[in-house]
Amino acid sequence: MGDKDKLVWKDLPLISTLPPNDFRHARKNIDEIDSLDETISIAKARREKLMDELGAIQRKAKLKGFRFGTLAYAWRVTKGRKTLSPELLLTNGVKAVVIEKSYKVGEPGEKQEFRDLDKPRGKGKGKGEEGNGGREED
Repeated sequence: MGDKDKLVWKDLPLISTLPPNDFRHARKNIDEIDSLDETISIAKARREKLMDELGAIQRKAKLKGFRFGTLAYAWRVTKGRKTLSPELLLTNGVKAVVIEKSYKVGEPGEKQEFRDLDKPRGKGKGKGEEGNGGREED
């Protein structure tokens, strides 16, 4: 993305610039999304705590997992994902020009985001997490 395409969140126009009906509709949706995000955040934290507790019970019982009717739980260690490293290719003798020529760019996609610019956040993370607030981002 070129510099002219960067999105500066704090510089976006206010919804008050919209026609009255669109303003009311946008305001209602923004308020509801903000409320939903808070509810989701609380629910995710609670779910993670419950999952950790189930994991402790499973490991204590030395089971592969367990179930209650059709609901099942299992904690397990998985293998790491195998990835190709440009740095290791260089180390192993592949020329930088060959590596650069071997990259393929995927099709562009669409992205919808919602943020509270008063809350810190991390690059690529959801609303309310640590990071760049309203600053520029690709």
